Amino acid sequence: NTTQTVSNIAAVYTVTMANTFANLGVYVTGTNQIHFSANGVYKVTYDLQFYNTDNNQQDITVWFRKNGIDIPNSASIVSVPNKHGGIKGHFILALNLVEQFSAGDYVELYWTGDDTDLSIETLPAGVAPVYPQVPSVIITATKVS
Repeated sequence: NTTQTVSNIAAVYTVTMANTFANLGVYVTGTNQIHFSANGVYKVTYDLQFYNTDNNQQDITVWFRKNGIDIPNSASIVSVPNKHGGIKGHFILALNLVEQFSAGDYVELYWTGDDTDLSIETLPAGVAPVYPQVPSVIITATKVS
């Protein structure tokens, strides 16, 4: 439930999670490490709410790290639409990873952007019409075998 912004286009950032809970052997430590208590194959899915305040489209790259090491072939690059008519461009990136984990392994989600006008954004709840808050990040992990 926090907005995360690119402050340096040469840097990489950990996707942080503010509200977390442990469930069925999967838990979060700190604000970014998803840990697995049991051996198995898990599907880890993320939804990230990006926004762009620039007048041009801008690219973001997102990928997974397992136990601190980049997972090969896990990166995705997408363009976030430009600001138009005074309204910032929004884009939801939703992808998943299916991976074998051993008890004690952890996974993290990293991202970078090619412009400082890019962020992962939390939006407040709507008033008229009424709708719930839009979180910046939703991550789920499900054991599949």
